[in-house]
This record gives sequence, structure tokens and C-alpha cells, in this order.
Amino acid sequence: MAGISELKDVLKAGISIGEALADGIDIGDIVALMDLPAAIDGIKEVPAEVADLDEAELEEINDFIKTEFDLPDEDLEAFIEEALSWALSTYKLYIRFKELKEDEESPE
Repeated sequence: MAGISELKDVLKAGISIGEALADGIDIGDIVALMDLPAAIDGIKEVPAEVADLDEAELEEINDFIKTEFDLPDEDLEAFIEEALSWALSTYKLYIRFKELKEDEESPE
């Protein structure tokens, strides 16, 4: 099992940057870049973590997104949370499909 710590680091960085830019760009937004080094450091592990997501981890990621993400526009915030959840689920399906294709192509 791959875990989800690197995925959380990438999501946290994306959320921080997204929130900072939601009201325009100013010098205070530089603080949002503080999460970027942790995200970059383990980004190579993220595809494996997403491919290995189980239902409990997906629920943990959804809770993490809801906890970390806070925009003044509640409707926009809910939409983005749903979009992130959908993107993770879609990527997981893509990985599974890719593995199926690789299994078909491998000689037996």
C-alpha cells in the first residue's frame, strides 16, 4: 500500500496557491508558496498513491480537501471540492485502464 502523504502534500500546495490567487495577486500570496517544496519533493510518488487509493483513503482525501480549502464563495468552494474528488477518481480509473491494457499486451 502506497499511502497518501505525498498526494496530500501536492493537494495542500495546490489549495494554498488557489486560495491565495482567488482574490487576485498581491505580495502576501508568497506565503502560499511555502507548501510547494514538500509537494515537489514527493511528486513522483503521487501516481502510485492515486493508483492505490482505497475507499477509506479517498474519503480521507475528500475530508482533507474540505478541511484545508476555504473560499469566501461557498458555492464555488463546494464546486472545486467536488471537481478535485472527481479528478482523483477519474485518474484512478485511467491508471486501472492503463494497467488492463498493459496486461493485454504482455506475453504470457
